[in-house]
Amino acid sequence: MPKENKSTELEFSNRVDIVNKMLLEGYSQHEIFLKANVEYEWNVSDRQLYRYIEKCAELRKEVFSKEREELLLDHVAKRNELYRKAIKNERFDTALRVLDSLAELQGLRDKAGPEQTDIEIIQGKDIRITKIYKLAERLRNRNEVISGRN
Repeated sequence: MPKENKSTELEFSNRVDIVNKMLLEGYSQHEIFLKANVEYEWNVSDRQLYRYIEKCAELRKEVFSKEREELLLDHVAKRNELYRKAIKNERFDTALRVLDSLAELQGLRDKAGPEQTDIEIIQGKDIRITKIYKLAERLRNRNEVISGRN
């Protein structure tokens, strides 16, 4: 086992970046160990190499968590915009599907399975959707009165 030399913070950070790249390229731990100690001459133990790999995993989790949060916010904003446009254009069926998608995205309801239709949901499984249909009908009636189509 090679003798461990204490690396500086900068060396540690650079080594973590190199190990992360090797992991992304599909290197095994054994291959990383050989490359680190033979090619790069780091002279590190298995344990130190494992610390680098652990740090890579921590960094990936941190990045993924932030990216996931940003992606979620982006998807919510896009769905809100789609909903606004659907209501403006009196596309209430589309508005309903957007709201369903938004509720699912936010974890407010389970994803409808292939056997579950909007009709089944309206018939008692999700009262909020029934209320949306009623609101859509009221909006449609109000717009007909305003435009003189009544």
